[in-house]
Amino acid sequence: MTRAGRDPLRILVAGAGWFGREHLDRLAARDDVRIAGVSDPSTAARDHVRARYPVEHVFTDALDMLDGTAA
Repeated sequence: MTRAGRDPLRILVAGAGWFGREHLDRLAARDDVRIAGVSDPSTAARDHVRARYPVEHVFTDALDMLDGTAA
């Protein structure tokens, strides 16, 4: 799916556990979406995200993610 003539929609995902990974799998498969940030307090979850998904920024805290990603 594409958004004709538009930049990809930037998405932030809070939580990279089982449910968050389901979202990330679906988002990463889209060409009209860019995963701008993911947050999770778990080091293992953050390492998994970095290894598997094209994510711009990975954070420990969701509020830091909101503050640390440009609009």
